[in-house]
Amino acid sequence: MLYYFLPILLASFVLSACTPKTQQPVDLTINLYGLEQDTSLTNSKTITVDSRTQSADITLVSAFNQSNANVVNNYNYVYALNSGEGLQNAPLLASNLPIVGISSKQEVYDFANNKTHAKVYVKEVSGQKVAFLALIDLDRTKHATPSKSDLDKLGATIDRGSIEGWNKVVLVSQYSPSTTAAVLQQLKGIDLAITLGPQRKTTQIGKSCLAEFPFGDDVQLPIKASFSANGYTTQCHW
Repeated sequence: MLYYFLPILLASFVLSACTPKTQQPVDLTINLYGLEQDTSLTNSKTITVDSRTQSADITLVSAFNQSNANVVNNYNYVYALNSGEGLQNAPLLASNLPIVGISSKQEVYDFANNKTHAKVYVKEVSGQKVAFLALIDLDRTKHATPSKSDLDKLGATIDRGSIEGWNKVVLVSQYSPSTTAAVLQQLKGIDLAITLGPQRKTTQIGKSCLAEFPFGDDVQLPIKASFSANGYTTQCHW
């Protein structure tokens, strides 16, 4: 009789182990740190000691030079910086150069050319998985838009969230606020998109929120967002 029930018990155990955690509401505090062009990539002390990394769940670091298209001398990137962590080990979300990180401990999350989806940086906040993705502006022109390939990969990546156990998505964009707003309208599943803009403001777009941070704002405040269990943005403010 035991041999009869053993396969059933084993199958039940495997199924329960693979079942994602129940999704719950979560509050999230995020900073967007826009680096000046002359700030060294490896000068991690500049950001590590900044009080803003202590006051947020995560600080997204974006360096972008729209006026010069020399990708060799002007390295554009987006990092996810956790409190007490320097750039040397921070997860790299996007880059305009095909690099593998600046240290052996650094993880790279990017839209690889040979993949249909991106590798996702997922951070657990209050017991909930939050996915962080980035869209980097490779053209660096005033009215640039993401490529169809990048949008397809972004959409495919978000769709994988139900399989990987997350439904709360934050996108950091190097595109203009208007272009980023268009991305939110085109793709479903992005709960919060943040970008550098002329002024600090938030805009509700459907069930998503677009947050704009002024570039080089010395008194920058973190964005505070609340997500429902279903992954929708219920609050988005400073």
